[in-house]
Amino acid sequence: MHFHIKNTSMLNIISIPPPGWERNYLMNYEQLYINGQWVPSHSDHWIDVENPYTMKNFARVPSGNAEDVNDAVAAAHAAFPAWSKTTLDYRVS
Repeated sequence: MHFHIKNTSMLNIISIPPPGWERNYLMNYEQLYINGQWVPSHSDHWIDVENPYTMKNFARVPSGNAEDVNDAVAAAHAAFPAWSKTTLDYRVS
């Protein structure tokens, strides 16, 4: 979910996406994003995702398990040496 926050003087303005944005949001709700790719979870459990504004479920996502966490940690560990040498500008772009 993307919220746009703009600080104008002492007033903070928050732009909330219009109803139905969930249908247009590009995300693979059936898999986990690990090591730069979408992969199936090793778990057969799911988590319902609720829009807090409408209180309606708009997706379900895999509930990762310890094996999924280990895969993600291994990928992060392998990527860290190269990533740590990148500039701040590159990281935030």
